[in-house]
Amino acid sequence: MRLRAPDATSRADPSGNRMKASPRPASSSSAAPESRMELIEFGAVPVLRYLWPESDELNAALRRVVLAKMAGSQGLVDSNEGGWHSERDLATWEDPAIATLLERVRTMARELVAATVSSPGSEHLDGWQIEGWANVNTRGALNKSHHHAGGRTNRNLWSGIYYVDDGGLAADVRDAGVTKFEDRSGVPKEILRCPNPFERELTVVPTPGLMVCFPATLRHYVCPHPTGAARITIAFNLKHPGFVIPRYAEPDPPTFLWRNLRGPMLVASRARRALGRWWPGSWRS
Repeated sequence: MRLRAPDATSRADPSGNRMKASPRPASSSSAAPESRMELIEFGAVPVLRYLWPESDELNAALRRVVLAKMAGSQGLVDSNEGGWHSERDLATWEDPAIATLLERVRTMARELVAATVSSPGSEHLDGWQIEGWANVNTRGALNKSHHHAGGRTNRNLWSGIYYVDDGGLAADVRDAGVTKFEDRSGVPKEILRCPNPFERELTVVPTPGLMVCFPATLRHYVCPHPTGAARITIAFNLKHPGFVIPRYAEPDPPTFLWRNLRGPMLVASRARRALGRWWPGSWRS
């Protein structure tokens, strides 16, 4: 598996940090991405992208399927503010377009293993469990910062986004409808080019046919959509019984006292630490 080096449109450039799909040679839509898949250098995590060729017909069919589902379902409220978020049951949608898309996802999963796992076994290339859902954002809709890591018993390894329809990008609106990934690894970027060397974002411009895959723990959000036309994406999570995923935990949210009485709580915490030094084992820091 040879990964194409990031080009000017796909590298996480500290000065701009924008990733927009560039044209790819036409080939069969069922072929493996091979060398045309690109690895994006983004902090300490890999982000992989591929612009599937000859996707117009598939995207038109996916658009019809998704809008028909939206017409008959209230959907979920998760990270979305406005717009529509389908149930996470994409794999049960009995439609040829969905079946084609899921096969593309499986192909990307195999390429992800080849690109990121040292000497993978054949049992790791197939057998992926796919959880998918559709998102439709109309004017003003957005998605808050979130990740797809899952819970204690349902942890995902990879996640991805497939862009069906960009909904008409507004050139005069900054970051209109784009997806932004947040690097919280603490790996510094080039200080001379960036005001804050420990904060980094990767911007993905919606492009029909583009598929982006990333670690499920990578936080991301979607900026407000500026037009009345539907911005349609299909998101998915990947997990595999052959991979052990380390426990991932979010920091516990501040308690009521810490949120509202931070000063006194700091004093009390320091007092407990001091007493703990005087009487070891009697106080918890």
